[in-house]
Amino acid sequence: PNTGQFTLALNGYEIGNVELNISNSTGQIVYSSSINVTGANYTEMIDLGAIAPGMYQVSLAGNSNVVNYSVVITE
Repeated sequence: PNTGQFTLALNGYEIGNVELNISNSTGQIVYSSSINVTGANYTEMIDLGAIAPGMYQVSLAGNSNVVNYSVVITE
């Protein structure tokens, strides 16, 4: 759980373009970004402080794989 501000860390992820989408429980995308991973360890600060508390799905789609996980935003 977090307040909407967290660090996205991609360690050992393949170099190239990665599409990041964060969606709410109804499937509506609330945040989207195209990330250019240039090294084995990549970090990016995500700020979702303006969206409502709840559970959100994070999807990372690269050239050869898709990773999904949940994040909980609290007040």
